[in-house]
Amino acid sequence: MITKKKILFLANSDWYLYNFRLPLINALIEQGYKLHLFAPLGKYEDELRSLNAEVNDATLSRGANQPLNDLKFLFKLRNYLVSEQIETLHSFTLKSCFISSIASYKLNVNLVQSITGLGYLFINNSFINRLRLLILKPLFRFFFNKENAKFIFQNLDDQQLFIDSGFCSASQAYLIKGSGVDCKKFQPRVRKYKDSNCTFLFPSRILIDKGILEFLHASKKLKENKVNTNFIIAGDHDFSNPSSVSEAEINKWMDLNIFNFIGHVHNMHEIFQKVDVVVLPSYREGLSKALAEAAASGLPIITTDVPGCRDVVEDNYNGYLVKPMEIESLYECMYKLSNDVQIRKNFGLASRLIAENIFDVEIINKLTKKLYL
Repeated sequence: MITKKKILFLANSDWYLYNFRLPLINALIEQGYKLHLFAPLGKYEDELRSLNAEVNDATLSRGANQPLNDLKFLFKLRNYLVSEQIETLHSFTLKSCFISSIASYKLNVNLVQSITGLGYLFINNSFINRLRLLILKPLFRFFFNKENAKFIFQNLDDQQLFIDSGFCSASQAYLIKGSGVDCKKFQPRVRKYKDSNCTFLFPSRILIDKGILEFLHASKKLKENKVNTNFIIAGDHDFSNPSSVSEAEINKWMDLNIFNFIGHVHNMHEIFQKVDVVVLPSYREGLSKALAEAAASGLPIITTDVPGCRDVVEDNYNGYLVKPMEIESLYECMYKLSNDVQIRKNFGLASRLIAENIFDVEIINKLTKKLYL
């Protein structure tokens, strides 16, 4: 009897596994792998349990405020790795990777670590964050840099930072740009390009480090200058995130009746069909899936010249790159695209080509599965 190879996925939310890794999970199950899924269970528990996989509730907190809880989970994960004889442990997000490195210490486990972005810990330069990094960096060097570990990076900047910091060696580092986009699902619409009205979409959570404030201010300026535009914000509040925007401030912007706040949506491929330009002035990403999906949908993109965003957009080819935290240059690019249908059309065609050649989920999953061997 042939035994199925056992792979465990660890993530910081069931939302992440379902929205970012479902095609990979399904592909592995179809190929005969035995999948074990660990994540804090919530809205997507039923969807995950409907898969032919072992689903476990990971009592893993997203931040650094529950160390005893995380320590308890660490021992639970280690015991599970041993009892279930897990052969490959694939973790997603920085904290999950760190936890899995400790839990698998001196175990015969093939460790695959997806650094999907460096997040608030590396973006924010506060005293508390600098102190955390001072403590964590030696621990990262000790637990990360093991012979049985392979690291997947979504952009070259994050990869180089890990290598330069001694968290991993160059031979352990693999560049795989994102989690992939279903280019059959995300398709360009047939655009008539006759309507002078231009609709902009901000496709992200309402967080300061996603550039929401810059988007709000630049959009407001367009309206004040009587530019014929509409603005959609497709993303939820995330009050547990230290970069969240207060509910009072969001309500203040909503009262202007300029923006259509539609919250988190499941049918993003349909939303992309209804807009003309995607805007994400983020401060840093691993690789923005929203931007990759926008590219597959044949849309021009305005984003920031930072890691994880400039990996999707080539300036003046399929969109514009602006400096982070700068409202005026963002406004100018939004103004330019709102008034130039031909540029929007050219950028959209270029975006689709980029998505098909780089971000298609079949390409990404093929590269990822090689690391399980």
